[in-house]
Amino acid sequence: MSARFISAVVLLTAFCEVLSCYDGREKPPKEFSVCDLMRNLKSQRNKMVRVRGELYHSREAVALGTPECNTPFITRGRRWPTAVDLVFSVAERSDSEEPPAPFVTESSTIARMSAAVTDLERSGCKRKVTLVLTGFLRVRRTYVKMGNGRGNGYGFLASYPAQLVIRTVDDVKVEPCH
Repeated sequence: MSARFISAVVLLTAFCEVLSCYDGREKPPKEFSVCDLMRNLKSQRNKMVRVRGELYHSREAVALGTPECNTPFITRGRRWPTAVDLVFSVAERSDSEEPPAPFVTESSTIARMSAAVTDLERSGCKRKVTLVLTGFLRVRRTYVKMGNGRGNGYGFLASYPAQLVIRTVDDVKVEPCH
């Protein structure tokens, strides 16, 4: 076998790993709770994953997290929140240092996610929304601690250690107001 052929096979294998493809079929991504994902964050960099967690929402951010996790992600003295920033893949920035997601988020998925957020906003009480998201996980190769105590994370004020580019939304559960 020629070196060029071997190089092509290695490149194709790496490409398929990012796209989660094999023999023309899509591999089901590994499923994690947010807590389990934090334990395995670096090993899931640039991979498709399924993550179960609680939807966090504010005017500035939308994230998937869990308050019941005792396994923080710590880099260079920075203790990150147990949550991941959430975004859709509609138009990737060309200046991004991150690889583009291997898909574009479907409008039906955006509508389901928007409905969950709207339900939280309109409820007038604190409600818990849990769901399962499938998407492309972005994790920094290296983390830097900034002078302001923050790092080079994702989302509002670079607050989160990872970013999930949402492909699908499943198992949405909204608890009634208390």
